[in-house]
Amino acid sequence: GLGGVGKTMLAIEYGWRHRHAYKGVWWLRAETSQTLLDDLIDLGADALAIAGLRDIAERDRAAAHVLRQIENSPAEKPWLLIYDNVERPEQLDGLTPRENAHILITSRWSDFYGEADQLKLGLFTRKESIDFLVETTGREDHDGAGRLAESLGDLPLALEQAVAYLRGVRSMSFADYIARQSELLQKAPRGALGKRRDPVWELYT
Repeated sequence: GLGGVGKTMLAIEYGWRHRHAYKGVWWLRAETSQTLLDDLIDLGADALAIAGLRDIAERDRAAAHVLRQIENSPAEKPWLLIYDNVERPEQLDGLTPRENAHILITSRWSDFYGEADQLKLGLFTRKESIDFLVETTGREDHDGAGRLAESLGDLPLALEQAVAYLRGVRSMSFADYIARQSELLQKAPRGALGKRRDPVWELYT
């Protein structure tokens, strides 16, 4: 899906709802090879308690050791590993375990060449946007909600951020938000985006 349609938030929600089906859930920032290796090593050192892992100079070798540990240590439940913001499928070559884990990927890339089951996310319809704004803010201004939805392109994440701000500033109308939209979209209201950059294994076990 496009940026802003809520891929990351949906992955977080899936992990939370299904956490009891897994030994653990771990978040991997996959936008670069550096962040992905960092988070695989954190998984091995913090969750799998692999001694001396961070002392291995070759980070790709350390990450491979983590994957082998998962593959060779079958448990009653698999792991859920969430690879967030993958740019292209080949980024993951050799960086996913072959056994004992389920893999969830978020990406703007539209074709994984049959290597993954795909769920494409789109924009809200205008009615969905208006209903979301009205119901979650408690405001009855449907016309104003429609104008705000149009200005935000019906992007779920942008709408969620607007709602978080409007709920905190009860005196602000939809029209007021539109007037300050450029400024306010640069801010991340508390609770609007969650802990999207933090490993979540401790939350989900």
